[in-house]
Amino acid sequence: MSKKLTGTEYHQQWKKQNPTYMSEWRAANGERMKQTNKLYYEKHKARILLEYSKPITCECGNTMRRNNYPRHLKSPTHARLMKEKQSKE
Repeated sequence: MSKKLTGTEYHQQWKKQNPTYMSEWRAANGERMKQTNKLYYEKHKARILLEYSKPITCECGNTMRRNNYPRHLKSPTHARLMKEKQSKE
């Protein structure tokens, strides 16, 4: 009798057995994915833009829009402020 796999275990086992499936699928269905994503964005545009425009405060102390946060994390300003914050502690 084999052990019943949890969802995560099953997913990991499947990925080991099919290492290239998803990249092949994306290559074969790229245009379909683009069209689906475009339609989703158009349908939910107001909600998406509202969510991205909300202000967020970084741990360094700067406040910015949510959509600019990933870029801010890579900025020299963020690195400098985090270094200053760590030196104070």
